[in-house]
Amino acid sequence: MMKKLILFSIILTFNVFALDRIWDTRYTNGPEIRGQSKMVLGAGLRTGKDTDFFVPVHFQGSVNEDAEFGAKLFYYSDNTHLNIGAKAYLSPNSYIGLDVPFMINKNFKGGLIVTYSKENHIAKIFSNLYELRAGFFEGVTGPDAYVKFETGFMPTLNFGGVFLAMAELTSSFTAGHFQEDFMVDILPKLEVNISGTRLRLEFDFGILQESNNNQRSIGFYALIPLK
Repeated sequence: MMKKLILFSIILTFNVFALDRIWDTRYTNGPEIRGQSKMVLGAGLRTGKDTDFFVPVHFQGSVNEDAEFGAKLFYYSDNTHLNIGAKAYLSPNSYIGLDVPFMINKNFKGGLIVTYSKENHIAKIFSNLYELRAGFFEGVTGPDAYVKFETGFMPTLNFGGVFLAMAELTSSFTAGHFQEDFMVDILPKLEVNISGTRLRLEFDFGILQESNNNQRSIGFYALIPLK
């Protein structure tokens, strides 16, 4: 299955482009299996040359070895929305998760996103994370659509937990509107751990099809352990 997922994602990169909001509609700071601490508080800023900025603030905490929960507040220049979510672990390296986004200061139809994610440790310093997501309701899919899909994978080099280098490839499309909003992005990420605080620099490169939003953006995040 994982080989098919990699092949599918590679095929997408040769057809489309550009980051979909389903990508960051999650309570964590991007794809991950487990947080490095039992409780984490994070904040950051993301912006681009021709795109709006947003400020994400999130909290996540472990209930036990089998479950995690959290919430993330997104502040955009024109709206604010909140996402709450949780994970149920199927194994130490895989989980099924739920995210529920809703607007705070505007009329919003709401949404629901189901995630399956798995991480393979290929070598001592190298791992690869795979992700499949499905989003439902207008707050995720947009009007006149029933379901939005996202798939991606993220190879990671981990140098002793102090320095991480990641390259996420993500793609998404809406059922029934495949050609109109078929999107793919490459997101290089660099993270350094300073006394438990993780500082992450992240870039987004939408690829191909300029008619489908070829945005470029940059984000900086800090993740602070609370426990």
